[in-house]
Amino acid sequence: MNEKIADRPKTFIEKILKTKFMNWSINLLEKMFKTKITTLIAELFKTAAVGGLGVVVNMSLFFLFTVLNAKIFNLTGAEEKIYLITCQVFIHIILITMSFFMQKYFTFKKVDNTKEQLVKFILQSISYFLFDTLFTIGFNEWLKIPKMISKLISVFILFFYSFLTQKLWIFKR
Repeated sequence: MNEKIADRPKTFIEKILKTKFMNWSINLLEKMFKTKITTLIAELFKTAAVGGLGVVVNMSLFFLFTVLNAKIFNLTGAEEKIYLITCQVFIHIILITMSFFMQKYFTFKKVDNTKEQLVKFILQSISYFLFDTLFTIGFNEWLKIPKMISKLISVFILFFYSFLTQKLWIFKR
């Protein structure tokens, strides 16, 4: 019982972090991403925050356009579908632009190669859309998972896909 208080782990988390496996894991992640683990975790949370803001903007604009149609345009049938598709395209252009600049300057703090990064980001956004559609429909149709749960699973999987492609390809150090 002569050990110093400072040498003794204070919490369960600290005990876990002091294991050899955790040291090995942290070293591996730091080498893989060429970033300190604290920076990596911060970037992960910032990516989630930007994504969360994207969801709020997406839903708000969609709601606004839906109310505009109901209160002003009163489109129905095929005209309404064309209106909604047009709104979706407009919303996604706004979202891709917003997300690109927030990820570039807020999350990854990259100020160079804007043109090249934007092209890569657009390609990544298109692939995200395709994977999201495939996963959502696939989980629902083939695995018989309800649509909303299928969408949630898809978004969860693609969050990590998006983070990894942005970290290792689009905004790499």
